[in-house]
Amino acid sequence: MPLLFVLGCIFFPLSFAVLCWGLQNHSNLRMEKQEAVLVASK
Repeated sequence: MPLLFVLGCIFFPLSFAVLCWGLQNHSNLRMEKQEAVLVASK
């Protein structure tokens, strides 16, 4: 069980950061930081 907790603490923030970065830097999307954070958090 502690292993799942540690993996979750690594996976979810990392996936959020990657999604924010992708939304800001993808050629068709080019969202501003505030918009990318809002979309990635949902």
